[in-house]
Amino acid sequence: MDISSAFAIKYIPLFLGLLLGGEMVLVPAVYASALGILDPFLVFAVALAATLISDSLWYLFGRLMYKVRKLLPEEPVSVGGLKQRFVHKVYARITPKIELLSAVFVENPIKILILSKFVYGTRTVMQVLSGIYRIPYRRYLVGIFLGSTLLIMFAFALGLGVQKVFNVTALNIRGILISFSVFVVLFLVSTYSAKKIIEKRWFQ
Repeated sequence: MDISSAFAIKYIPLFLGLLLGGEMVLVPAVYASALGILDPFLVFAVALAATLISDSLWYLFGRLMYKVRKLLPEEPVSVGGLKQRFVHKVYARITPKIELLSAVFVENPIKILILSKFVYGTRTVMQVLSGIYRIPYRRYLVGIFLGSTLLIMFAFALGLGVQKVFNVTALNIRGILISFSVFVVLFLVSTYSAKKIIEKRWFQ
C-alpha cells in the first residue's frame, strides 16, 4: 500500500468525522496518536483544518442570517425559497442563546471567540454571531485559529500525559480501555470546569 492510499484510508475519514463530530472524534483520535496508531502531527493538522472549515460555514450562515434577519422565530415563514425556510428553522433554535450572548460578544468578539472553544454549547452560536455582527473574516479567522489551536493542544497534552502515566501499548486492550476512560473523564472535567469559570466571568 503506497503512502497516499494509507493517508486516504486513515485521515480522510478522520477529517470528515472531525468536521461533523468535533470533540467526539477528536478525543479518540488524540489518544490513538498517543498510542502511535496515528501520526500526532497529521491528527493536529487535520483537526485544525476541519475545525476552521466547520466554524467558517457557521460564520457564513451568520452572514446569511444577517441578510434575512427580518425572519424572526415568532413570525410565519413567507412563501420564500428553501434558503429562507432553512435560515428560519435554525434561527428559531439558536435565538435564545444569541440573545443571551450578544451583549457579551460585542464587547470583545475575538477574546470571546477564543474562550468559547472551551465552553461547550456556545461555540456554534459564537460563530453565527460573528457572521451576524459582520466581524471581518480575517479577524474572525485569527480568533478561531487561536482558540482551536489551544483546545487541540490541550487535548494532546492531556492525552499524552495519561498515556505516559499508564504506559500502555496498542496491544494492551485492557490498559487502553482503562487509560482512555481516564483520559475522557479528565477531558470532560477540565472542559466543564473551564466552562464554569468562563461563564462566571461572562455573566458576573
